[in-house]
Amino acid sequence: MRKSLFHNGGQMMTRKERIDHLFDALCYRRPVRLRDAAKILGVSEMTVRRDIVASTGRLVSVGGYVFRGPLTFNATSPTSLKQTAVAETLRSAVKHLKDGETVFIDSGEPLAMLARQISGEISLTVVCHSIDVANALRQKPNVRIVLLGGHYAHNSATFFSDESIAMLRNLRINTAFISASGFDEVRGAFCNHFLDAAVKRIAITNSFRSHLIVNPGKFGKIDPIWFARFHDFASIITDSGNVDLRHAR
Repeated sequence: MRKSLFHNGGQMMTRKERIDHLFDALCYRRPVRLRDAAKILGVSEMTVRRDIVASTGRLVSVGGYVFRGPLTFNATSPTSLKQTAVAETLRSAVKHLKDGETVFIDSGEPLAMLARQISGEISLTVVCHSIDVANALRQKPNVRIVLLGGHYAHNSATFFSDESIAMLRNLRINTAFISASGFDEVRGAFCNHFLDAAVKRIAITNSFRSHLIVNPGKFGKIDPIWFARFHDFASIITDSGNVDLRHAR
């Protein structure tokens, strides 16, 4: 049964109580559409938007959906329930991959976690430039790893070179999983390095579908280098769920 919107003798919930109620509700479900959040709270969508702004990051909105945040893809989180939920979200993101497909997996810990969720039974070609992603895949005998080489960047554990960029341009990719250090619904996706942006752009351009994997805490964050538009992605995958952007257009 849905919690009553009234308390203390019939008084409407305060803004803080609405924020707490929605935050708690998102513990037990995937991100909800803004209009559904308004129905849950019994208020207008504009009121929900104001509540999100006032939530100081506890709630975030993108693509017409409300997420619980800030959360992290933290492999060392002490909360086993959260680790299980994150793994399940990432497992869901890769379950539609098919035998014989070519996949690009970007850099970053969330992407290495995603790589670990790929079934050892499926036959894939995985293109990557991250040593962490390659290590996550090396025990999967049916996965052919194409590790783009070049100069090793210690801060991101990735390789870059003109030759690897040229090689990536010639590949056709079924699915690309892309990371971002910042994301805004109007401005798009951002990162901090020009070479990293070049790899992301080419992977997105050469793929049939691209998915953004990002911490909801990065929503609204504008970093120096833009690399993609909001609608360049088929979905946004966070540790609180997966939103199909094709339904938000």
